Amino acid sequence: MSENQYKYTPLAEPIPITEQDWPEGTVPLVHTRTMTYNHEGYIRECIEGVLMQKTTFPVQILIHDDASTDRTAEIVKEYEEKYPQLIKAYYQEENTYQIRDKYGSFRGSRKEFFDWRTGKYEALCEGDDYWTDPLKLQKQAKFLEENNEYSICSHDVEIVFENVEEKKNFYPEPIIDASFKDVINHPIYIAMNSILYRRKLFNDRPNWYSKMHAGHYAMIVYLASKGDVYFINEKMGVKRKNPGGITQDESRRKRLRKNNLKIRSRIILFEGLLNEKSNVYKDAIAVKLQKLYLRSVVTELKRLNVMRSVNSMLKFVKITAYQLLTDIEHA
Repeated sequence: MSENQYKYTPLAEPIPITEQDWPEGTVPLVHTRTMTYNHEGYIRECIEGVLMQKTTFPVQILIHDDASTDRTAEIVKEYEEKYPQLIKAYYQEENTYQIRDKYGSFRGSRKEFFDWRTGKYEALCEGDDYWTDPLKLQKQAKFLEENNEYSICSHDVEIVFENVEEKKNFYPEPIIDASFKDVINHPIYIAMNSILYRRKLFNDRPNWYSKMHAGHYAMIVYLASKGDVYFINEKMGVKRKNPGGITQDESRRKRLRKNNLKIRSRIILFEGLLNEKSNVYKDAIAVKLQKLYLRSVVTELKRLNVMRSVNSMLKFVKITAYQLLTDIEHA
């Protein structure tokens, strides 16, 4: 979708999106995306957090229910019928997590829903999380509109643990203005219900990424490879940690760690070294992959059997991934 299609006359001041009336056919500047499954106890708070947003621009709310077995879909339908001008929901008939394709991805089974996304910017909020600041989207969209060199705008959130045995209360201090080098060289926690990002950048990701079931961290790394990351140091949402979350399932965590490492390696070794920012990427890699860390990364890549896939992408430069990493270390 071209930039010219996001034409609208901004409102004089932010007002609730539930009170806005845009001409028919107006393309939303921002759309929100909520993926939900068995969130009966949380989904109302999630949707209300979106509906309370005040903006000067058009917003659309997209919700995907992944064949919930509780009352989640019923609650979503209730809101969709009450706010048809704002909410568009997709009700999956079969749980997509159970029917992933041969690459471990469920993107194909969700294609129709993903095709609904038309906003210049996309904001994420899983069904068990919620937003607390009515000006969240306004602040973030304003920043990205005024700063084209940034791909993501995020913010602080409150972490709430619910019936989780292992509580990791430590989260790294945020970097207010982070480059790609910062993202790959420092532990940065960015809650997914805090980000607003340029949708086109992620939509244009390479085919190999789309075929993999990647975690949120890989998404952040990829977007950071396309632009800087800005952090608003204000708590504007709540991120829940609960037993039903994906990060609390050990088998899911292992699979995500494996795919995240694969994708992260490819982003650094492939995307970075072959684009116009190659020197920046080489510097970033040189800092990260040196001495004992270099050996540990290569060992981990071998253990996860991804060296072959990395090497295959580097054939045309006639160098193996291990040689490339070694050369960078001694540069």
